[in-house]
Amino acid sequence: MREGKLLIFALFLIAGCVKPFDPPKLPFDNTLLVVDGMFIADDSSSFRLSRTRSLSDTALAAPVDNAILRIESEQGEDFIFTNRGNGNYHLDKNIVSLGSRYRLLITTSDGRDYASDNVEMRRSPEIDSLQWDQQNDVFVYLNTHDVSNATRYYKWDFTETSEYHTAFDSHLDFEGDSVIFIEPEDYRYTCYNNFNSAGILIQSTSALSSDVISHQLITRVPNDNSRISVRYSILVRQYALTAEAYFFWNIVRQNSEQVGGLFDPQPAQLKSNIHSLANPDELVLGYFSASSVTSKRLFIKNSDLTDRKPIVEDEICKAVAVNDPDSVAILRKIQPYLPAYFAGSGTLVLAPAFCVDCRLRGGMTTKPDFW
Repeated sequence: MREGKLLIFALFLIAGCVKPFDPPKLPFDNTLLVVDGMFIADDSSSFRLSRTRSLSDTALAAPVDNAILRIESEQGEDFIFTNRGNGNYHLDKNIVSLGSRYRLLITTSDGRDYASDNVEMRRSPEIDSLQWDQQNDVFVYLNTHDVSNATRYYKWDFTETSEYHTAFDSHLDFEGDSVIFIEPEDYRYTCYNNFNSAGILIQSTSALSSDVISHQLITRVPNDNSRISVRYSILVRQYALTAEAYFFWNIVRQNSEQVGGLFDPQPAQLKSNIHSLANPDELVLGYFSASSVTSKRLFIKNSDLTDRKPIVEDEICKAVAVNDPDSVAILRKIQPYLPAYFAGSGTLVLAPAFCVDCRLRGGMTTKPDFW
């Protein structure tokens, strides 16, 4: 009994010692300029400008439109980007000099000016090879090297292209009150969908005697037909970074991989090379880099895989034969099949649009030039 009273007394003492925790205020507001992009030698370049939002804001981003974005060389060359809306700015292919130095200049619509430090246009070596292996899922790897030992800091991104088919091959459509034949160029059985890389892919050989990267993991492709149901392609692009740019992106990667807990290491302070000209204390998120780009493409067919997963269509893709000559009347009664598409030959077979129009899964019927 005495021990119980002592325990209750101790708990009251502990409760009385607890003070409310007020997290420190962040040393910036919630409207920081975010600059995402890279200046590419002898190729088109794109940047996206946005403003950060508060955590309570449901909008994902606040694009910055109507800004003036240009790149200036130390030799006086001027490269002006075109505003494509929604915060996107584009520059067509331009001939630039490797080893020359460039800086990014931004003037927003409210008159705020930003400039980056001058950075060297670096050369990316060629990608030696892409390879893949399967361990249930498919893993894509990259090999590259620089015989001059001058690159040392690498960055990659990639675009995946997937060919997929619908459950049924339909050459018929329902237009107005008539069943019509689709022209061959409008067939909807085969589509192609693109997927851009997310996340940060970087690597350094600064601690190695030779500038060689071997068996660098680029991506993991699920063996579930979401990417390799028919044929799959991945185009990997390689860039060269400065040491400062690599350290910046490494911090971003580490911060993005951390699970935010009170006792976890707190995110490191990012130091951008882009600055406000009017207010040196204003933080800018992003890093301006300039590099040539090298690329390589890899193809994988579904038939190349072992332990292939069967393509299982949903119950919605069960077809229904239409024997009544008045197919239009039937179509009007069977609402799940509208808008109406058809599959089959001889007897008219009815299937939901999703099962015969590949575009409804997000892809396009136009075959890519590289296919």
